[in-house]
Amino acid sequence: MEVAQEVSVSFETDLPEELRVPSDTILVPGNLSRRGLSEIVNQLLELDPPRPFDFLVDEEFLRVTLARFLQKSNRTAETVLRVKYVLALGKPVSQDLDVQDDWISDLSLPSANQGHGVIVSSCYDGFIRFLNPVLQSEEETEGPAGPCEVVGQFQPSSRDLCAVQALDVWTLDDAAEVFEVVAAMSSGEVVVSAVSAPSASSDTKEEERQKAPPEMVIRRAFHGRAHGDSAEAVGVSPDLSILASGAADGSLLLWSNPLQDGVGSLPPLSDTGGTEAAESSRGKKRGASELGATQSLPSHASPLAPRASIQHDCHSLGVSSLLWAKGGCQLASASLDQTVRVWDAITASLVVALPCSRPALYLAAPLSHDVLCTSHDDGSIRIWDLRRGG
Repeated sequence: MEVAQEVSVSFETDLPEELRVPSDTILVPGNLSRRGLSEIVNQLLELDPPRPFDFLVDEEFLRVTLARFLQKSNRTAETVLRVKYVLALGKPVSQDLDVQDDWISDLSLPSANQGHGVIVSSCYDGFIRFLNPVLQSEEETEGPAGPCEVVGQFQPSSRDLCAVQALDVWTLDDAAEVFEVVAAMSSGEVVVSAVSAPSASSDTKEEERQKAPPEMVIRRAFHGRAHGDSAEAVGVSPDLSILASGAADGSLLLWSNPLQDGVGSLPPLSDTGGTEAAESSRGKKRGASELGATQSLPSHASPLAPRASIQHDCHSLGVSSLLWAKGGCQLASASLDQTVRVWDAITASLVVALPCSRPALYLAAPLSHDVLCTSHDDGSIRIWDLRRGG
C-alpha cells in the first residue's frame, strides 16, 4: 500500500471548552506523530505557553505516524481519521507519604470518586488510613511536593493481631464524603464498612491533630468470616452488587454487597468507636500486645454470609489478586499456583484457566474488557487476550 503524503483528520476531545478545537476535517502531513499533532492543536488553540497533548485513534494511543497508522490498519488516504486528544501526562513527581506505623499492605483510590483526591492505605497494624496528597499547581513543577496528610483513620476489626491484607474503596456519597471500604483481614474475615470523613473541630489543636489522626465515622459495618486462612484479596463489582474475596488457601468467595444501595442519611453507629484505638496509636509504633488491646469495630456490627463459594477448579495456592472483567460479568483471579482463572460471576463456574509458568502477583486491565495484564515474580508482565482463551 502506498504511504499517504497527507491525511484527513478530525479532532475531538472531552477536555473543557477552552481546550477544544473545531471538529472540521483538515489535511495534515502524513509524517506527523503525536508531537506534530500536539503542535497543530496548540496553534489552533493559540496557547501560550504551549501544552503537551496525547492522541488516540480507535481507543488506542497513537505511537506511529499517521501514514504508518493508515498502512497498518489497511485504510486508504481518503479515510478521515477521528483523532481524540487528551492532556499528556507530565514527568512523574515523587511525593513522600507520612510514615505509617507498620508495613503498608495495599493502596486504593476510591472508585467513582468525583471530587476527592484521597488515597487510602491499609497496614499490617490493622488500620486503614485516608491520606490527602498535597498536589502542585501547573506552575509549581520544580521540586518535590509536600507529604500526604492523614485526614482520618479507622480499624475495621477488633481481633487481636489482625492485619489488613488488601482493600477496595468506593465513593458512596461524594458530597457527604461517605466511602465504602471492603477489607481483607489476616484473620480470614471480610469486613465491609461505610465510613465518612471526621467532622472538623476548631477546638482541636494542630499539634494534637498531628499526633493522633482523627477517627473516620463508621456509619455501617458488616463482617463475615468464611475463609479458613488469611484473606488476601478483595474486589467490588462495577455495579457495587457483588463482593469477591480470595484467601491464602486458594479459596474464593462471592458476597452480596450490603451497601449496594448506599447509606443515605443514616447516623453513625457509634460516637465513640475507635477511641481506644486512636489513643493507643498516638505518637508511637505499637507492639503486638498493644494491638490486641484496641477496639474500633462497633460491637453491634452486622454479620455477613457469602452468597457463593467457588469450590470446583479453584486455586491450589494462595489468591494474590482479583479483578472484575466484562463489565462485572466475570471475575479474574491470580494465584501463586502459576495460574490466572476467569470465573462466571453468576454461576461461579470456571470460564478459562490461563497457565502462567510463574506465580501471578497482580492483575490489571486496560480499556479493553477482553484483555488482562498480569505481573510476576520474575519481573515480567504478561498480556492475555480472553477472546482467544489466553
